[in-house]
Amino acid sequence: MVRTLDESRVGDVMTRNPIAVTPRTSVLEAARLMRELGVSALPVVDEERLVGIITERDLVWKVIAEERPTSIPVSDIMTRNLVVIREAETLSQALYLMSRFNIRHLPVVDEQGRLIGILSLRDIEYALI
Repeated sequence: MVRTLDESRVGDVMTRNPIAVTPRTSVLEAARLMRELGVSALPVVDEERLVGIITERDLVWKVIAEERPTSIPVSDIMTRNLVVIREAETLSQALYLMSRFNIRHLPVVDEQGRLIGILSLRDIEYALI
């Protein structure tokens, strides 16, 4: 049985307990971790609180294109005003948010706002195959 985007839930396809970095992690360390894990984004957590996200786009636009040193902390380039979603929401809602805010990753948070997963556009694509 094929489920539609309105029937499938974020929690069904998200990556649970994603690896995160701290705001003090260097851009170089974050980039190496992204390569090692085969991911294009990392949540940034400070004392269990989600404070940002760093993506490949951040690395290209805010570090390489601006010729900034890779020793700077991710807090200097991370996206801070996050769009988040809950695991009970539908994939349809997730796609709407991604489209509206032109993003490819949605941190998934619990009722207390703690990071419990991350949903990527790739996760949704695989769910539809």
